[in-house]
Amino acid sequence: MSAKQLSELIGQLLGEKPSVPYLPKEFRQRIETLLQRFQSRDRLQSFYMHYSLRMTEATYQRLHQPAPGPDEQILEQFLARLQPYPEASQEFAQGSVDPASSLRRAETVHRHLQGRGRVLALGDDDATGLALSLLGDYQIQVIDIDERIIAWLAAMGLPGEVHDLRELPDSYSGAYDAVITDPPRDLELAGEFLQAALRCLAPGGLLFWADHPDWNQAALTLLERAQRQGLELLEEHSNWHCYVPHVISDATAHHFRIPPGWFHELVKYARLWSHLYVLRDTRAGGISRRRASHDE
Repeated sequence: MSAKQLSELIGQLLGEKPSVPYLPKEFRQRIETLLQRFQSRDRLQSFYMHYSLRMTEATYQRLHQPAPGPDEQILEQFLARLQPYPEASQEFAQGSVDPASSLRRAETVHRHLQGRGRVLALGDDDATGLALSLLGDYQIQVIDIDERIIAWLAAMGLPGEVHDLRELPDSYSGAYDAVITDPPRDLELAGEFLQAALRCLAPGGLLFWADHPDWNQAALTLLERAQRQGLELLEEHSNWHCYVPHVISDATAHHFRIPPGWFHELVKYARLWSHLYVLRDTRAGGISRRRASHDE
């Protein structure tokens, strides 16, 4: 990623030709100016433009203040175990997250579980479960609707099953100390992931939920729904996971009278980001059976 290239691209929309990269404060001010400029009655095109600019801003911030970690030695071990990713499938709303992001997510899970517990990954095309297996004595189970993902993880030694999360066996109910998921950016589909997580969590269990309100218009609605159903928000880690973006349809460029090539250039340097939300199941009103057994 290049601060100079991102500055030039943002400057291009403002008629500026910066000779040096903008300072972070200057970049943020220019993003705000463009957000005011690119408004439309077409809500879809406005959304695409808004999230492109906000993700560009997040990328620029992370260039100047990188996300913490992950542990370099563990990252080397993870990369040594990691086999080439299957091609992302739009049918299953898959995206490409970088290995450092997967390990950063796993390290957050590990910090809360302290080395052991039963963990369920609801979809795992980014191999977070594999990363977590390097950090402690965890019992990790993955479910995914994509047979290719389960086969890929099995080849790396991680157990998994092909399931539609709306039709999980009874054995999954209340069985896990933690659930990890990076759901589709869609209210209805992500809502199914939330319901599956609620069903699978043991009393006092933890949900690790990757999302971002600038990327998913339903993110805050889903968080509110989760809290109404008995999950307590413990932590929010901003811009924690980095994804390779896709080129937005040229229709957005034409709508706002921007050269289509501008978006094609942007995806070379900007990235998409998601927050990591950590929520605790309070429905049983007590600590989990796992935590109780650790205290005995």
